[in-house]
Amino acid sequence: MQLKFNYFDQITSTNSTLKADREAREGTVLLAKLQTSGRGTGSNQWESEKAQNITGSIVFEPTFLEPANSFLVSMAISVGIATFLNQYSNEVKIKWPNDIYIKNKKIGGILIENEFTASAITRTIAGIGLNINQTRFIKAPNPTSLSIVTGKHFNLGIIEKELFNSIDKQYLQLKKDKELVYQNYHALLYGKNKLLHFEDIHGRFSGQIQQVDYDGRLSIKDSQNDIRHYYYKEITFLH
Repeated sequence: MQLKFNYFDQITSTNSTLKADREAREGTVLLAKLQTSGRGTGSNQWESEKAQNITGSIVFEPTFLEPANSFLVSMAISVGIATFLNQYSNEVKIKWPNDIYIKNKKIGGILIENEFTASAITRTIAGIGLNINQTRFIKAPNPTSLSIVTGKHFNLGIIEKELFNSIDKQYLQLKKDKELVYQNYHALLYGKNKLLHFEDIHGRFSGQIQQVDYDGRLSIKDSQNDIRHYYYKEITFLH
């Protein structure tokens, strides 16, 4: 996929801007030093100091995927980000549904917005926030950054391209062999087969993450060996 990089000093939201730009085709990347209304999943907002982190979005046209398999795009992006970060830390994990962790702290997140027909995903806007040089956070819960992890300062212009090239490689892999991307995602899945604590509408419980399906459904085996299934916002991780 040919990547086309576009840079802004300040913008409201890279996801919203690309979503509204119907001329932006697959491979278009929009990066901003500051997003005044940068969004996380749902109503969440992303905390980021100007020109300290990677904040941007990319367009995909995954028409080779059925709507029921939409979470595979998120899996490919997550593996791409994790692969990029693995050169700096061997403790990178993907936390369902859309967070990237290093050493049990959040370093990044993904916001996926899909458009569908009855038979295919026609367009995906993927927003990516990755903490790079920021070392002080005010509101973000449990944050970290690449600078905190490594003790180094990074040239954003260089690593932005490295990051999106890594994502592109995983997206191309998804086209060739979605099962391999699926397996790589699970190899990096935070808490897989480890005892964790959760809360759902019935209360708190302990269990082990088993897998995430192509549509994003999370499966957890509880202490009674029953398998529970959840979609986004139906369960909370307790720390």
